[in-house]
Amino acid sequence: MIKNNLRKISDLIRNKNIEALLINNPSDLFYISGSEVTGYLLLIFQDGVRVISSPLLYGQMKKIFAGYPVMLSKDPAEEIKKAVSLNGKIKKIAIDPASVTLQFYKRLLKGLGKQAVRQIPGI
Repeated sequence: MIKNNLRKISDLIRNKNIEALLINNPSDLFYISGSEVTGYLLLIFQDGVRVISSPLLYGQMKKIFAGYPVMLSKDPAEEIKKAVSLNGKIKKIAIDPASVTLQFYKRLLKGLGKQAVRQIPGI
């Protein structure tokens, strides 16, 4: 189920010329994982995914997303910056502005730069 859902999203972002998509909306996370656990982020690339988890959820995320990289983080904005730099070819990530707090959005802008964050309502 997770593999199919992630493939669908990867295909969608590839078709829309989006390099990476940040997902943190609980209903979107449930659709992808089938789990009601919240409090983690998914950074989906055209060719992969990174699960960004708090220390509290790390064990659960390793089980739910077995086979996918799970990054442990106390600071999700910093982990997103690391994941983007590890990928190397990512210049912009897309977010749904309605699904992130203003504070988190500002941290993303500070860490990645204004030109690296693309707001796409309803993505």
